[in-house]
Amino acid sequence: MSKKKSAQSQDSLSRHTVWLVLLLAGVFIGYLVRTPQPVNEQPVQQEEYFNLSTLEIARQFNCSCGSCGELNLASCTCPTAQATKKFIEAQVNKGQSEEKIVDLVKEVYGHFRG
Repeated sequence: MSKKKSAQSQDSLSRHTVWLVLLLAGVFIGYLVRTPQPVNEQPVQQEEYFNLSTLEIARQFNCSCGSCGELNLASCTCPTAQATKKFIEAQVNKGQSEEKIVDLVKEVYGHFRG
């Protein structure tokens, strides 16, 4: 009788193990299905808007990135141009004079059109 109990206990343990493995596999597959996969797309460059004073100062410079054919800074939308215009706008918002801002941009970024 003890051999029969041992065989039943062994059989019960095997069934529980199989069910546990199936349950864990189901949970793992569910996790994989619900997890969003990264998309290999470049983020869309959102154009920013700058005030008129910023653009007037920006017109005095070419873009300094070197890859957009030295477009006029006011019309260029590359990341370098956006950063330069943000810099100019920050100076405008601080109340700096146009002359002082032009000198700062010359010093930091260069590409003055003259």
